[in-house]
Amino acid sequence: MSFLALFVFSSLRFNAGYDYPVYYHFIQSGDVDRFEPLSRVLMGLGDATDPAVFFVLSSALVVLFYYLAFNRYCQAHRLSQIGIFSFLCLPMAFLDSLGVVRQFVAIAIFVYVASQIGRNLLWSLGLMLLAALFHASVIILIPLVLLRKHLARLLDVRLYILLWSLALVLGSSMIRQVSTWTGWYSYYFEYQLSDSGYKIYALMCCVFIYFLLNRKKIAVDANHGYLFNCFFLGILLYSAALPFGIHVSRISWALLAVHPLLFSVVLTGKSDGERSFFIAGCIGVLAILMLLAYRNPERDPLNQYEPFFVYDRAQRDLIMERSIPEDARL
Repeated sequence: MSFLALFVFSSLRFNAGYDYPVYYHFIQSGDVDRFEPLSRVLMGLGDATDPAVFFVLSSALVVLFYYLAFNRYCQAHRLSQIGIFSFLCLPMAFLDSLGVVRQFVAIAIFVYVASQIGRNLLWSLGLMLLAALFHASVIILIPLVLLRKHLARLLDVRLYILLWSLALVLGSSMIRQVSTWTGWYSYYFEYQLSDSGYKIYALMCCVFIYFLLNRKKIAVDANHGYLFNCFFLGILLYSAALPFGIHVSRISWALLAVHPLLFSVVLTGKSDGERSFFIAGCIGVLAILMLLAYRNPERDPLNQYEPFFVYDRAQRDLIMERSIPEDARL
């Protein structure tokens, strides 16, 4: 029921999210050739019916794959589903799916794949291909699927700290060099669209340290270890991308988005006091995010929510026409 409620909330949104008016514009204009094949299919359905259909379908896919990951993982490992609070309240999960649409469909599929490393490799690669047909960024994660048995092993704590330090010192120059060679994210480097992301990074670092302190609970199962190492790789990528702002740091989001499953791992069997503190902490983070969104002079998915059915199609089209930037690009 929780996931069903989240689907309804997400699917009914209108003009909420950084990219909402941009997608709406492309659907209206039929100019969707720049997007990946399955994203084009969803946008084509929106063009043939109503642009809101695109957001309904993308919301359904995000919630469905997270539900499958949560339900099957927690049942298979006899875990509490308490991690749903971090899915709802913390960054790199449900809230960000309201603002970053295509990429979060792909992220949700990756999280499901990461939660099932015992499955056949071809099955996993097939789902990764499916994810890439929504957003090509997940292609860089395919090596992690191929190396899943090796990535399931936990490292010495000192090695995690050393690699983290190296990412902070050397990572930014490496990312810029890769961008120069490949052309990836070159637009964001050229225009430096945002220098934000430090607060979210600090929060994710705190989450990682908490997981690291509870590594004994993670070490009991190979899939737990794989999820932990994926999250750590996300921290490394975020550390490297941090000087370039939130847009470039999106390369780390799919890896960081496994945190709800890891919270279920480490909090299962914990005392009621610690679990209550976690829930209160999640709610507190959500309250802070809402406050920051309220003060944000730019678009924010948390301060512009309206259900699409309060306007008719002509009214929505007019609102979107006024909202779309002249130089809009995704």
